[in-house]
Amino acid sequence: MDGIPREIPLVTVCAAGMRASMAGSILQRDGRENVEVLEESRTGAWIDKGYPSATGEE
Repeated sequence: MDGIPREIPLVTVCAAGMRASMAGSILQRDGRENVEVLEESRTGAWIDKGYPSATGEE
């Protein structure tokens, strides 16, 4: 987590919402305050807008 800048807002997202919730919780436990967990229904909208995303397979 040291490679993730603390000064930028973070959004976690996944297709079902469970992994996004877990990731958001881990980030918050690390003391990060600017974390948002995106609801599963908003995942497609996020990608459609061209916002950055990663699959974890890269």
